[in-house]
Amino acid sequence: MNYPAASSGELNPQCGIKTACSGAGKRCGFLSIFARGKRPMAIVKTKLKIYLFSKILEILTKRKIMKLKQSLQKCHEVLLESENIIICTHEKPDGDAIGSSLALYLYAVSLGKKATIVLNNPAPPNLVFMPAADKMILYDQSGNQQLFDEADAIFILDVGALARIGDVGLAIVKSGGKKVIIDHHEEPEDIADVICVDTAATATGEILYRLFQIGSNTALSKEIAECLYVSILMDTGSFRFDRTGSETHRIVAGLIGLGANPALLYDRVYNNRSLNSMRLEGLARATAELDLDGKFCSMLVRQEFFEETGANKYDTEGFVESMLSIKGVEAGVLITQNINIDNIENEEIRLSFRSKTISVRKVAMRFGGGGHKLAAGGKIYNRTIDEAKEIVLKAVGEFFANK
Repeated sequence: MNYPAASSGELNPQCGIKTACSGAGKRCGFLSIFARGKRPMAIVKTKLKIYLFSKILEILTKRKIMKLKQSLQKCHEVLLESENIIICTHEKPDGDAIGSSLALYLYAVSLGKKATIVLNNPAPPNLVFMPAADKMILYDQSGNQQLFDEADAIFILDVGALARIGDVGLAIVKSGGKKVIIDHHEEPEDIADVICVDTAATATGEILYRLFQIGSNTALSKEIAECLYVSILMDTGSFRFDRTGSETHRIVAGLIGLGANPALLYDRVYNNRSLNSMRLEGLARATAELDLDGKFCSMLVRQEFFEETGANKYDTEGFVESMLSIKGVEAGVLITQNINIDNIENEEIRLSFRSKTISVRKVAMRFGGGGHKLAAGGKIYNRTIDEAKEIVLKAVGEFFANK
């Protein structure tokens, strides 16, 4: 029997519910679960649940996309309305933090805005080659507060928690300017007037690319493309992490079309390490141990290693990822003792987690940190580095047992 087609949102003549069928004479998608005669009720119920779940997921996905578009629009409106903006990111900034900050700076300047990038810590040495890197300034509580007081808007990138911004967070709280968070981490704090978070994005630079598309009348420069490319390159582990999908590659293709040179940028970012860094990694690798039946690897970077090699804290970049290359290892942690600590009362131990399976973000949250499911960080205070290792192994063991 042929039925008239029901357009989206209308009552379907076959099933009497609102649906979106494919046309006249076609079987109703909802009723197709009953096709080919009678079936056991258990099978019918299962197929019905699957069908309804897929529809609910489809609706939620559309709503999420719509919400993201709306928040991006609000971000762009704040940018257009503001004449003086400040750009901040998390402490110990990485490639995504620096790349996205520089990209937003260049874009704002192209719109005729006054923009200032204020960092809590210096940029890693391998990223200072990037366009406008000389425009970044370090936060000075005695001299920078006026900048924040005069700002129309403060854009907080790649972080959604004040605790991870460092001392800059104090200036942000005191400022009367509008606050805007643009981030791809989960559960941002309610500390901003506009919050634009896309946890499906591989990097904050990916979200900024979409933001810049709203102002399509302003062509993106080669310099902006280079900054966004580095942002995505580093936060995807050179495009190998699990969330790196077709959308990421489409964005990267667009950036290459704008002039970003993949071979040159990779060389500047990754083939720029010092001999001291290589020696430091050798000492750290010698401490590597496997636990939890070979599924978890830990590596230590002691303070004396820095002193022996002349390396600095930025020279540990990439150490933690190397642990995942060990056969059978599902997760790992790099435990780094802070430099220039004189006594246990001031001890600060940095934890950097990577994983193939378990959510190390949940582990990191136990230590006042956070991040992504497979890449996260935290800190332990007032413990020796060996004590910190035992504490971490206990916490990770519990998560492995319950995964």
